[in-house]
Amino acid sequence: MDHPIGICEISEEQKRPLALRYDFEHLRKGTVYIRRGSSTDAATPEEIHQIVLFDQQGKIKENAKTRFTEQYREFMKIPDGTIKKIQQKGHYLISVHPETSKTELIPTDDLESTVRDATIRTDYWQYPEVDYGEWSNGPDYTEAKFEIVDYTQFWRFYTNGHFLHYIGFYDDWRRLDRSDFDETYGEIEQIQPPTETLNIRNIARILTLLYTFIYKLYDILHIHEKIVISIELKNTKGRKIEGTHLRIPFAPCKLNSIPLKREVKFKKTKDSLDDYASKDFCSILRMFNVPNYKSNTYKQFIQEEFDSIDRTNWRQLLP
Repeated sequence: MDHPIGICEISEEQKRPLALRYDFEHLRKGTVYIRRGSSTDAATPEEIHQIVLFDQQGKIKENAKTRFTEQYREFMKIPDGTIKKIQQKGHYLISVHPETSKTELIPTDDLESTVRDATIRTDYWQYPEVDYGEWSNGPDYTEAKFEIVDYTQFWRFYTNGHFLHYIGFYDDWRRLDRSDFDETYGEIEQIQPPTETLNIRNIARILTLLYTFIYKLYDILHIHEKIVISIELKNTKGRKIEGTHLRIPFAPCKLNSIPLKREVKFKKTKDSLDDYASKDFCSILRMFNVPNYKSNTYKQFIQEEFDSIDRTNWRQLLP
């Protein structure tokens, strides 16, 4: 037997929760109904509160995603000479931000000191670079660029906690002759042209420095929600992996870029930093056409290479 069917269409822009305006058979006016398994039931006040809260959080996350995307695109279009130099060679493009956006998470006047406080310094490396560079400020960000040997980079940090970073591959910016390396770091024209290789330990070092910096930065800002991390290696096509004791037959990379993205909620223990960095390390190396990357030999080799980076003194810098 045919039965008439009524269809209720609810706009995605409609605020929730939804309640009946009139009584209808056994359904009552002003009541919010929800599904419980295969049946329909009236929602309790606590459930209605959770619906409202979920709806608000969804809108907050969506607005945050839009703002972070706008900042990323803005960063990609900066007409700066240092960025153009970096883009001509191999480089990392990094974006890091909280899951949600608070417009004035950090006062503009505190942006530079916040980055400096979070910077990870070692005997030979620093992430991000904060010395020997040129700083400038915008309405809601601070930025700095550095054209120095081994570590050419440009980064920007927004008041909503969004950190964006261009950093050249060490392999493409190291000096041909370091005999005259002095406090001025020499002239940028003296560095060598792009190489055909990427040093395996330099990749591990950058990833470890990055995750250590992220951990420290958002701990300073008292942000304990998920952190969205995007890392892209650019101009990688045709490059090979090099190292001191390579036992794995790495082949040239077939991709011009290697994108990585993850959402991280750091554990209270600092060991999680190495977990995330090592996972990204493995993901990158797989792009170099490694046969049998799931084998025990490969896993042992990767762990040995990653463990060869001494991170003890870096951990001592963390809160």
